[in-house]
Amino acid sequence: MQGRGEEVRAHASAVSRDKRMFAQAEANYLEGISLSPAQRALMEARLCSAVGRDVCIACGALLRDPATPRHQKKLARKALRKLCLEHSGGSATGELSVTLLLVPFRELDNEAVRRFAYEIIRSERFTLRANAVMVLQRFAEHGDKRARALLQLAVGDENPKVRENATIAAQNLRRYSKNR
Repeated sequence: MQGRGEEVRAHASAVSRDKRMFAQAEANYLEGISLSPAQRALMEARLCSAVGRDVCIACGALLRDPATPRHQKKLARKALRKLCLEHSGGSATGELSVTLLLVPFRELDNEAVRRFAYEIIRSERFTLRANAVMVLQRFAEHGDKRARALLQLAVGDENPKVRENATIAAQNLRRYSKNR
């Protein structure tokens, strides 16, 4: 029978391994490297985390990885929709806006994600507005007229970074429209 001290050390060791695996899975996700089955299982478990940042990373990692099984993608899309409905302005909003830039568009095309992008373009935080511009560009490229209108408004934003992103997005949309 293990003593209490041994139990605590074993638990601490397991938590440390979990953190290391999560950090490596996050790095793979950000680099566009496929996750291992163990990393995908960990990310699936993190979809239920109380930590919004972890849920964002798990969603992004599972949805970006072409090797992710369909059932895990379905769970990740559900968690992403929930995040978009609950975190417009919360602590994970910045991480969520980055996730929306990295995930393939086909995984984003739902009303909750659109509404989230429509909301964060009006954020007081310029970094969220700058990211929102790039997310809205993705929707505008697929015919979203409201996203296109919001991008035009962002060209006149008070912040130079937001204006720059919006100007680039408008130019990209013009090129995209010509090439279609």
